[in-house]
Amino acid sequence: MTVTWVTLCPSKEGSVQYGTPLIDKSTNASVTKFEDGGKRRKVIYVYRAFLTDLIPGQKYFVGDLGLENGQSVPSLIDDVMNEKIDFVIHNGWYSFLALASLTVSLILGDIAYDMHSKNGKVGNEFMRKIEAIAANVAYMTTPGNHEETYNFSHYENRFTMIDWNTGKMNNHYYSFKAGPVLIICFSTEFYYSTYYNEYHIRTQYEWLKSTLQKANQPENRLLQPWIITVGHQPMYCTMKNVALNHDCTNKRSKVRKGIGESGEYGLEYLFYKHGVDLQMWAHEHSYERLWPVYDSIVLNGSILEPYTNPKAPVHLISGGAGNFKGFDEFSDVIENWSALRVNDYGYTIIEVINVTHTKLVQYSVVEKIEFDEFYLVKDVHGSYEKL
Repeated sequence: MTVTWVTLCPSKEGSVQYGTPLIDKSTNASVTKFEDGGKRRKVIYVYRAFLTDLIPGQKYFVGDLGLENGQSVPSLIDDVMNEKIDFVIHNGWYSFLALASLTVSLILGDIAYDMHSKNGKVGNEFMRKIEAIAANVAYMTTPGNHEETYNFSHYENRFTMIDWNTGKMNNHYYSFKAGPVLIICFSTEFYYSTYYNEYHIRTQYEWLKSTLQKANQPENRLLQPWIITVGHQPMYCTMKNVALNHDCTNKRSKVRKGIGESGEYGLEYLFYKHGVDLQMWAHEHSYERLWPVYDSIVLNGSILEPYTNPKAPVHLISGGAGNFKGFDEFSDVIENWSALRVNDYGYTIIEVINVTHTKLVQYSVVEKIEFDEFYLVKDVHGSYEKL
């Protein structure tokens, strides 16, 4: 595990003291000087301490969400302090995903909205705001389009994501295991940002392909039968494409069908082939649940139980954790693959009950209710091509 923190002034040294419950261990931290790209060139110092001797399941003691209108943060803090959530994933545009049995909270959204604003002051204030969450559970992230400024430098420097497969830091794409789940986080921004080109798309695609191939080796899929992917900009959505920034409304969205006329590096078939169970998205300031779908064709398990043994992955868009822009507007046209559309502030809670059953809940922080709930049931995990 990595503990990351910042100071506004340099320190001669940094370290983390920890233990269970006696705080009797210590590890030193590395420090990096980070200069914001704004006019004032504000500097912060980023510390990273790697804790390599932790025991899984043991509690240790250590001595696309926005800052403005961050509606979901207080409720998430309550869930964390009451030990209802095991870790949190923040996926670019104000979206939180919480993953009990194994419980995750997903925040799939553009972080702080935006970290670079006011010469980095908004980023500092947002990080302080989530301290009560990040100090108690793992706070995992993926980049969204609002992290793009200054070539994603705030995102690169303020967070530390480690890929379980390589053991190396990579904030743009990485994977990690949590009980019976393999979670794969990746950057959709490679397909859209002017800072990137085909090399970055190809490199990530090959990493995704390799990670999924390894995950589907029989001995690995037996231990982590559930595969969940987390990316910012969705493959599908039913929004009004007013500002032309909702590629998911297009029949051949880049993330889904790839780039160029030949459609290279599209992810829909890759995820279908390797049996991804659940795909989590954000970017849209709304909540939208899809029926199991592949190539725009609904492939429900059955009429009465669509999410029991579906014949394609399930997509969930959870981008309404709260930001100053409010909600995005849904299109008047409802596609046949769209099961539910709601504009409300909240976050997704994923409860992985066992190897066959996962419960998904969308919680409204305004109404204080769970306004959507369904079970994803898989008797067999693996490629949909074999079904």
